[in-house]
Amino acid sequence: MMNVESIPKCDKIMIDQNISKVLLSIALSTLAGSGAFAAGGATYTPGTDPHLDMQHQIGAKTYTDCGRAAEADMRIPAIIGPWKPSDEIQSLIGTPAPEFAKDLQWVNSAPLTISGLRGHPVFIRFWFRNCSMCVSSAPLMNELQEKYAKDGLVVIGIHHSKTTNGDTVEEVAKAANDLGYKYPIAIDNSWNTIERFWIHSSARAYSSASFLVDKNGIIVWGHDLGRLEKNTPAAISLHDAIRKQLDNNKTAIAPEATPTPAYRQSKTAK
Repeated sequence: MMNVESIPKCDKIMIDQNISKVLLSIALSTLAGSGAFAAGGATYTPGTDPHLDMQHQIGAKTYTDCGRAAEADMRIPAIIGPWKPSDEIQSLIGTPAPEFAKDLQWVNSAPLTISGLRGHPVFIRFWFRNCSMCVSSAPLMNELQEKYAKDGLVVIGIHHSKTTNGDTVEEVAKAANDLGYKYPIAIDNSWNTIERFWIHSSARAYSSASFLVDKNGIIVWGHDLGRLEKNTPAAISLHDAIRKQLDNNKTAIAPEATPTPAYRQSKTAK
């Protein structure tokens, strides 16, 4: 039986796009039987959906949104025209945001909670390092912080590891610093928090998702297409949703991230 710890890091896995669906299905089925599925992670039947096969979306921290899947998606132009949330996201709008799992590791901030942030609108982005789609989304994340934090929006980036061993504070701190993130960053190595918010033990084409939570802790906006870029219809919709929440809620200035030693060290580790 294959040991989970022996599975190489997701970002190093490169599956030839010419590999047959049958062989890929056999390979994934072997992993499934080996215990490679992390508890609480997304699962699906290999071979039933070509896109999910390409994304390797078979389990938390195993094969998700990595390798050539992200590269292929980045060659597709950003969506233009009217934007609306997916059915999966739409089903979550109007529902209470779940509480963050207690095992989150906070990189550059004191621990935050959904309940403790009541009174503030909160934007949450699930991301991970070495992801081209997350890199393309970084400018919008930074724009939200720079434009709205002074008016009360709390921006939080939750890094969900895509390696079987998880990621260290130092690794995530360096990645966050390289992307210019100046808002609170947490690490969800267990996938317990992303499971509560988004995965729900279901197959998802993308694990990187974003949510806007209002001052009462209710999800009012969401996005699940991996890349969330500036000046796209989705970004315009998000700006409109944030301004609506801020107009309805004149709050105090949002709490700022307080750099930890690991985060400060990452700024000089380039």
